[in-house]
This record gives sequence, structure tokens and C-alpha cells, in this order.
Amino acid sequence: MTRKGSQFQLTVHVTPNSKAPGIEVEADGTVHVNLAAPPREGMANLELCQVLAKALHVPKTALEVVAGSKGRDKVVLLPETLDATTILERLRAAG
Repeated sequence: MTRKGSQFQLTVHVTPNSKAPGIEVEADGTVHVNLAAPPREGMANLELCQVLAKALHVPKTALEVVAGSKGRDKVVLLPETLDATTILERLRAAG
């Protein structure tokens, strides 16, 4: 996770077409998100924003995939209302 101005950018590794959707946060802060959606026509990116929004308790419109939209490693811009501690706590609780 990196800071960009007053917001954070969360780097996420995504596994589409997963049989067990969910969020995993490793001890070093690496975030893995397993998605049921296939990696076609933006469906995985949409589900990623939905899953993260639910976990972080923010509207899905507050999240934006700013890099990696066609790859498995993505960067998501988070709303400035969240701080680093809250982000990691909520992601770990959702996993």
C-alpha cells in the first residue's frame, strides 16, 4: 500500500474464476483477492471493487482500479476517508 496525496493506493493480486472467493492478507501486508468472475470485459475488475467496497465499508463508486486493469496485479485507489491501519484491519476481518 502506498500513499498518493491524501489517498492510498492498494496493490492487489487477483485470482479470477476462483472456486473460493475471498480476501487474504499476508503478514507483510500483501493482499490477495480470489474472485468468482472471469477475467473478461471488466467483470473481474467490477467484482474486485464490489468485494473491496464491502470489506472496507465504503461505496463501490469510491474505489477505482488505476493500474493493471487487464492483469492480475492491480492498483486500486482508495477513498481519503480511510487510513492505513483501518484499511488493513478491515481487509483482515473480511478474510
